[in-house]
This record gives sequence, C-alpha cells and structure tokens, in this order.
Amino acid sequence: MNTLYVLMEPVCMKQALYLSSLEGIRKAFKKHNIKIKIVNYPEQINLADSEPAAVIISISMRWTMAVAEKLRHINIRPILVGAAVDSFEDSFSGPTIDRYDLVYKQIDYLLSAGCHRIAFIGNEDNDINDNIRKQAFLHTMKGFKLPVSKSDIFSYVDGNGDCIEHFLNFSKRYDGAICVNDYIGVELLYRAKKFNINIPSDLLVIGSGDFQISQTIKPSLSTTTLDYYKMGCLTADILQTLKNNPYVDKVQITLPCEIVVRESTKNLPYCSAKTQLAFINHEEAYLGHPKNFGQNLLTIEMGLSNCTKTDLAILDGVGRGISIDSIAEDLFMSVGAINYRLKKLYNNFHADNKAELETMVRNFMPLVANLMDEK
Repeated sequence: MNTLYVLMEPVCMKQALYLSSLEGIRKAFKKHNIKIKIVNYPEQINLADSEPAAVIISISMRWTMAVAEKLRHINIRPILVGAAVDSFEDSFSGPTIDRYDLVYKQIDYLLSAGCHRIAFIGNEDNDINDNIRKQAFLHTMKGFKLPVSKSDIFSYVDGNGDCIEHFLNFSKRYDGAICVNDYIGVELLYRAKKFNINIPSDLLVIGSGDFQISQTIKPSLSTTTLDYYKMGCLTADILQTLKNNPYVDKVQITLPCEIVVRESTKNLPYCSAKTQLAFINHEEAYLGHPKNFGQNLLTIEMGLSNCTKTDLAILDGVGRGISIDSIAEDLFMSVGAINYRLKKLYNNFHADNKAELETMVRNFMPLVANLMDEK
C-alpha cells in the first residue's frame, strides 16, 4: 500500500480549520486505498512507499518554502493546502480560494448594507493568506473610490499586540468591519460591549471561515464560506492528475466563497452594490488576558468540533442554568450518563467545572442549539 505523507505546520495542528482539511484528505484517500501518514519533517519520508507527491498544510511563507524545497530535493512534488498556491513564484499544485474575490464580496456586501467607512482587523504579517487579503482590501477599497489608508488596517505585530482593543478605541470612525477570520470576529463582538458599542446598530461586522462558533455567539456572526474540508478532499484529484500527466507543471483548483448572512449585519441580504471592478480579475476573567483570547476561541471551536448532537443539547442546558437532573430528564438519559459526558466536555473545552462551562456557553455559545440540526 502506498503512503501519502502529510507535512503539517505546527501552528495548524491546533486549528479546527486546518484539521478539517486533514479529515478531507483522509476520507478522499481511503477510497483510493492510500495510507495517510503525518510527519513533521521531509527527512521522515520513506521513499520506498511514498506517493510521488506529498501534501503540505501550512500558512507561513518561510516554513512552506523550506519544506517544499526539501521535498523537491528528494523528487517529491508538493501539494499545498491552506497557504494560497498563487502567492508563490514557483509552480505549486493545490486547491485554493480566490481571496481577492472573497474580500471583494465582503466589501461589496457591507456597501450594499449601507456602510461607508470600513476597517480590516486581525491580520498577521507572517500569514500568507492574511497578507493577500490585506492587499486585496486596500486595492478593492480604492477601486470603489472609498477612503482608505494603512491606518484602516488593524494588525497583530509579530503575533503580539491587541489589535482588537486598538480598533475598538477608534471604532467610532467606522460603520463596517471585516475580520480576517471568525475567531477575530467573535472576539470583537464580545469585547465591543465593554466599549459601549452596539453591534449591529453601531457597527456591522463580518468574519471569514463560517466556523461553528460564529453561529453560537450572540449576535451571531455574518461570515464567508471557506471550505477547507473540501480542499482536503480535492488533493486526491490533484494527485491523480499529476500521476497521470507527468509533464503537467501544476494543478490548481479554485473554490468559490459565499457570503453567510447573520445577526452581526442585521441579517441584511446580499444585494450587490457595485459592478465588477476593472482592476480585479475575477466572560473575560475566565478567558484571560486579551493576548490569550484568540487561543481560547480556538479551544472552543475545537471543543465544538468534537461534540455529538447529545453533547450540544447538554451544552445548551448548561448554558441555560438547568440542573444536571433536569438535563437528564429532558434528554431521557440517566444522571450518571450526563455526568460522564460532562467530564468529557470539561476536558474538550478546558473547563474545570460546570460553572466555568456555563460561563463559556453563556458568553460565546448562547445559540449552540443552532448546531444540532447539522449533526
């Protein structure tokens, strides 16, 4: 049995978005009777059983280039997942997302909703995808002849700094905000209350990724689709094409992005405000210091990813302050069974007890029952 080696950048190992790509890869290659093996370094690849290509799941330019160079040195072709393949000068294969089109739709949607001054929040300079979207934001705003400058971009500097608080201090300048992902968007919705900013009355907010947590916060977060699971599945088609066509330089598949409308933009439907642009080709104490806020949101998203329909029903009951006996009665389960599942939920959400889990649900998952229909 051949082996597809997957090299995963460490920062991606704890993010549900990239782990969903890994699940897509596993499902797709199981059909082809190809074994998946996750490794940290190209030196761990056994050339005797390796497929002629390997998958790189990554977000940073330096790490991606270093791994790709080593793969090519041992005659294995890299297939990128996560990092935008069209941002590299070399010929890379991989599924990708048109991030210019994504940002265009976000800005166009906010304009159609009545916004005139828009901010871009949460990008990191070492993230390939963030940098593409930052440039797309500047170019698209200028293309729409809207006021924009680099001061309208609120970034993390080397992974440090509180860009959300920085934005909130100047938020009265804006009526719309684009967040690089749903984690930033959810944190912004939560922290805006302490700055007496009412969302969506004072500010319309849209994220990116359509994570589960964007549906559970109140108000729920408008966002855009980013189907990383499908990207993982598509790697099987790309590998097959490369194997059948050895002289093909690269295989790239572009996935579309769509606007998902929710409460943070008043549930306003997307009615395009502009024509295509000429230059376009197509509770706080528990969560800790703001520096750690994003990591805790990652923990919540990972916890939600591991929840069954029953777990979600238990979370819903916990958030509403219902006793364990009442939850057991509502779900036709024994108290012992509920306690067993609660222990697993404490572990998955890094909560020490029911009170901490209740605080987390009330702050970030009051609409957790919305996810039950998807399970």
